[in-house]
Amino acid sequence: MKIGDKVVFLSETGGGTVAGFQGKNIVLVEDADGFQIPMTLNDVVVVDDTNDYSSAHSVESRKKKADVDDNVSVNLNLNDKREESRAEAQEREGGDVLSVWLAFVPVDARDISNTTFECYIVNDSNFFINFTYLSAEASRWSLRHTDVVEPNTKYFIEELSHSQISEIEHVQIQFIAYKHDKPFLLKAPVSADLRIDGVKFFKLHTFRQNIYFEQPALLFPLVEKEETKPIPSTNKRVGEKKQDEKEILVVDLHSSELLETTSGMNNTEILQYQLREFNSVMKEQMKNRGKKIVFIHGKGQGILRQAILHELRTKYKSCMSQDASFREYGYGATQVTIR
Repeated sequence: MKIGDKVVFLSETGGGTVAGFQGKNIVLVEDADGFQIPMTLNDVVVVDDTNDYSSAHSVESRKKKADVDDNVSVNLNLNDKREESRAEAQEREGGDVLSVWLAFVPVDARDISNTTFECYIVNDSNFFINFTYLSAEASRWSLRHTDVVEPNTKYFIEELSHSQISEIEHVQIQFIAYKHDKPFLLKAPVSADLRIDGVKFFKLHTFRQNIYFEQPALLFPLVEKEETKPIPSTNKRVGEKKQDEKEILVVDLHSSELLETTSGMNNTEILQYQLREFNSVMKEQMKNRGKKIVFIHGKGQGILRQAILHELRTKYKSCMSQDASFREYGYGATQVTIR
């Protein structure tokens, strides 16, 4: 099987033209609309140009033939595929500047609250990208995926539900870039650390039109034009006023400051998001003894204030808290001193 072959799907109706390969057993099939569909090698079969690749009879006859192929022929096909893929790697002008992205695409953007999300590595360069994709839980890391992305292609990694997004709140993508069978300018290894906010996946406007996908997507730059160093993660919080070490750090926990919209979120989900922000700031500042932090939570019914005080009593017992100056911050602010 090689790029340009016409193929049909064995497990479903349809087919197209082989546009490329991903990893060891994934083939990219371009359909009549120009969309590239990732399929396993076992789920497609090559057809002649004269055959109707949507014909059920054609599919069935080739499926029977595919079922009797032995492991030797499969391995030979994989080796042939690698050589074809390597020989057919197309370069473009300007592609020697690295540009690599982590992308999330909603499967059904019309039902953003219930849809799943496809995760891709986008390699917008003339280099092969050998990557590892890891996620963190506390201080321990787990390998989620590793493979090679061909030049100027998108690589499908995984599909995630809303409940699984929490698994990738902290991820790291490490990769090296190189070319086959030709000299190239050496690129420094990349290690990009990303913090992913799961709440954004509930908001349709988070996903923007782009040049890589027909659908709107959420794109995180790993290396973006010109630089071979990872794009630094600012993790700048909305409503947080950056202060010098000796000055008071002010963090506004109002939902209107933290979230672009609360559409689709109930009060419990909003409160949990505010507390995650509170705990994130506290953990970040616990090493700075004597540091003063003012959390603005508003007067309201006092639910957020009580939740903050509970967190302080149970998780940060060494810290001191008091009502912040109402002259400076109004009613509804708590000052915490790190000890």
